[in-house]
Formats: sequence, structure tokens, C-alpha cells
Amino acid sequence: MRTIVAIMLAIMVSFQPSLSFGDDSESTFQIVPFSSLVEEKEDRWWEDTRMDMDKNRMHDMLDIALEQGKYVYDGKISVLVDFDHMPTQEDEQLLIDEVGFEPSWRFHHIPIISGEVRTDL
Repeated sequence: MRTIVAIMLAIMVSFQPSLSFGDDSESTFQIVPFSSLVEEKEDRWWEDTRMDMDKNRMHDMLDIALEQGKYVYDGKISVLVDFDHMPTQEDEQLLIDEVGFEPSWRFHHIPIISGEVRTDL
């Protein structure tokens, strides 16, 4: 058994690439962070998603719920508004002013505001 292990170890060591360190001065070494080697590509998944097949920038389930009258109570439907940044007070006020959004919950670590909006708009 020891012979087999010794042979396998010798084979593994022989296939190791040759290491050449050059001179030992620190100026020849450069530390490159891994993140700088990764290509930064913005994934704009929201522009081509199965959740918005009609491309009206609203989740298709909202359209279906409105058509069927599901989840509509007192003429309002609950929605989650997603942001590409943590929403500010100004973002919330814009929703209130533009579409009559009634905020009910702010998530502290998720860029979403929960609330209700009238369905007769």
C-alpha cells in the first residue's frame, strides 16, 4: 500500500508546473484582487423577463388579479414596489403624489415599499 501511495505522490509531483520565482525582491510581486479580474456585466433581467410578457413594466399577475377582481378590497389592491436602489422619502412621496399610493410598510434592507393603490386609476 505504501508503494502505491509513494508512486501516486511521485506522479502528482511530477505533473506540477515548474515554479520560477525570479529574484526575491518584493517589488516583482503584484497582488491583483480577484474582483478586478471578473468582467463586470450588468444583468438587466427586468428588461426581458417572463414576469412581464406584455412589457408594460408591471408584473403580469397584477394584470390578471385586476381582470379577475382578485385581491381587490374596497377598490384597492396591495402591491410591492421594487426599486433599483434603497427608496428614499422622496421616492415614497413621488408614488403618493403620482398614483395615490398608500404606503403600509418600508423594508429596511430590501429596496421595496409595500402599500395599496386604487384600482380605478
